[in-house]
Formats: sequence, structure tokens, C-alpha cells
Amino acid sequence: MKQVIKLGLVLAFCFSLINLYVINKFKFDTNDTFTETKKQLRSSPRSNETFGTSAAVDEGKEIQVTLPIYNSKPNSGSMCHPDYSKGTGLELVTSHCRGHKCMPHSNDVDKSLLDLSFQDVNVTSDGKEGCKMLWFAAMHETEGMCDGRGHAYNVDYSIALNSFLANAKDVLQPVLILGRYGTKYENSTDPSKLALWAEERGVQVVYSSRLSFQEDVDKGLSNLFSSKTFSHLQGPFLRLDIPKFIKEHSLLDQPNICTDHVLYTDVDAIFSAPFTDKDVQILQKSIGDGMLLYGREYGKNPHVFNTGVMVINVDQFERELPKILHMAKNSKQYPGHDQEMLNSYNSRKTSKMYKLLPIYYNWKTYWGLEPCDFSQVKIVHLHGPKVGMGLEEMSTCNVTAVNPTFRVPPYTPLLNEGICCDQGRTSQWVIDTFNKLQVTIEDLC
Repeated sequence: MKQVIKLGLVLAFCFSLINLYVINKFKFDTNDTFTETKKQLRSSPRSNETFGTSAAVDEGKEIQVTLPIYNSKPNSGSMCHPDYSKGTGLELVTSHCRGHKCMPHSNDVDKSLLDLSFQDVNVTSDGKEGCKMLWFAAMHETEGMCDGRGHAYNVDYSIALNSFLANAKDVLQPVLILGRYGTKYENSTDPSKLALWAEERGVQVVYSSRLSFQEDVDKGLSNLFSSKTFSHLQGPFLRLDIPKFIKEHSLLDQPNICTDHVLYTDVDAIFSAPFTDKDVQILQKSIGDGMLLYGREYGKNPHVFNTGVMVINVDQFERELPKILHMAKNSKQYPGHDQEMLNSYNSRKTSKMYKLLPIYYNWKTYWGLEPCDFSQVKIVHLHGPKVGMGLEEMSTCNVTAVNPTFRVPPYTPLLNEGICCDQGRTSQWVIDTFNKLQVTIEDLC
């Protein structure tokens, strides 16, 4: 177990490095070759102005969204399929995966988290009958999303929101935080096309010109400030200001909103199965008297580490945040993102303020599905490999491309895990979901 945890910490460090690599890669290199999937996302012409009007949705017309069916077997275009190239593909995969040990999966921990008694499925622990939990997502509204100089987080969010409309709209209320620090719209609250598109689908959009602790981040990450990498100076930290946004916009004062807890996900999360009142209860009861509820990073072993999906006790977090920020400000090296900051604070606390999120609410594309069933998975998080950055190779079991010289080296062990232990099935479902739910870039920019 200690070796697994140690490996997870090493991979986490590598992933932090690759985040900076990706930031700089997309910032300075505008000639990247994108995969066919990403080309399709950008196939429509871009409008001349990011801020403006968007195609209106007919008033009163409900938007119908459905997700693709999960295929329990590799598709015919995968090297994991027995008929691919007359079986030679599967032979290559078998040889490639020989000696690979899949991450162990223990049902006991998550079963105990999920074996909760529900006296009334319509009454949440927040004391409101059938209340909706606020679902926050956050991103920096960098112009690079629209002109190819940066990762298309706006497209990621469009997939997340469409999956919400398909599976979670009855129990969650979406809120999108858009950071504008360092952009020409920093002090504006005029809606962008992305904001208009989201609002038409029931999202409450709030804007942030600066973090409440922006000066500390700028000083602590002075190299990023010098290079004017404003997206990383604000974007990853926006979730820490959620209590502030809630107060400023009276978000918990709305009718039928759960008042104690909120859900946060990264924009590259997908609601993969129906999200019901019971799921809201599971999250609320899993956090219990804790402040934060989040879960695994790379491995399946139980550990509180990845903040890509997180439940927050709003009052507790608001009270504790000044201490967290003080710790970060006085650290020898300022945390590179919110996750590093929260985990560092957790390591210094003896109280049980941090709780373990059940595994099905932050499922990774590279995890072997068995012994679970995909219907149990509620949120798939594109942690690590993404569209255009390894997801396609994993979905097709392309072992010839996944080697020590792979273009994103820290992803190689994750791609091997997804190929050898899941046969690329979950990543293929994600590709299918992108192809089905994607919107044209002109709708968002």
C-alpha cells in the first residue's frame, strides 16, 4: 500500500509539471497538430468578436440531450478487438501488456460509503424536501480558447453542461464562474457568447475580475506573473472563492436550493449516468460533519487527493479559508494550484475535516472498469489524457503510439493502464460523447 501511495505522489508531481508544460506549449506554439476529433470541434468558422449574441433557443422549448450507450467490448477499430487486422492487433496489445499489473480495486471501502440508509429519498440532509444542490464549475475566460492558442476549456464545459441536461438537471442547479483576470474584459460583466450559450440552458453565470487573494498568488507564482500567464494565476484557484461568490450573488437564497453543501467539478467532467436525489443524499451523508469531500488521484486505493470533483460545506470552508490562505502565503514555495494548497493544509491537520468521495463520483478514463458496472459510474473526470492528448490512442489501444517517446510522457503509464486494464472502453465512450454532445466553436466564441 505504501508503494502505491508513493507512486501516486510521484505521478502527482509529474502531472503538476505537465500542467505547466501544456500551459506553455499552448501559449507559445500556435502550430500544434490536433487530432481529427479536435479538428471537428473547430470546424466551424469563428466569429470576429468573442462577446456578442448567440443563437437563441426557442422560448419554453426544453433542450433534449442523450448520451451514447457504453459498449462493454472494444469497437472494431480498436487494436484490442479480436478481429482487428486479423488478430495481429490483439497480439501486439497482449505482448505490450505482459507483466502490467492493473490497479487494485477494493469494493469494501466504497460499499461502506454507499451503504447508507435513506428514510425518505425526497428529504435531503439540508432539511429541504427535494432541494437542488448548486453545481459549480469554473474556468478562466482566456482568449486562447477561441483562436487555437490554448486548450478549449469552453468546449469541455459544453460537454459537461449537455451531460448535466441529460442526467442531472432535476437535482442540480448549474453555476459557471468565469475568471477574467488579465484579459481586456477584466472589469466587465458583459456576457460572452459562452456565457449567453450557458444562460440559455439555465446556468447562472458569475464573473471574477480578481481572486480575493490574487496578490498572494501573483507574488507566490511570480514566474507566471512575469510571463503574464493569467489563466493559471486565476483559473485553478477560482473554486476557493466559491463562498464569496455565494454571498455576493445570494445563490443560496434562491427557492428550493440546498443550503449547506455545494458540488464543484472541473469543466472536463461528464455526468455519465442519471443523477438523482439519492446521489445528492449520498454526497451529503458522505461528507457528514466534514468540510470537504473529494477523492482519488491516479490510483484506486482510497486517498483524499484530487479536487476535480468536490463537495464543500460552505460555512465550514468559509471559516477555514483564511487559515488555508495564510498557510499558503507563508509556505517556502507557494502552491501551484488549489489542490496542492488544500492537500498541504490537510497534511497539517489532525481533525477529520476532509472526507473520502465514493469512487463512482470521480471516475477516471484510464481505470479498469471491472468489478464495477458502468451504470454505477456517475461522473467521469478527464483527469490526465484528454481529447488530442492521448485519449484517442487509449480508446483504440494504439500501443505502437504509446511508448517512452510519447508526446506527453507523464501520461504514458495512464495510457498503458487504460489499454491493458480497460481495453480503452471508457475512453472510447468519452470520444463518442464528445462527438455526440459537442457544439460548434462559433456557438461559444
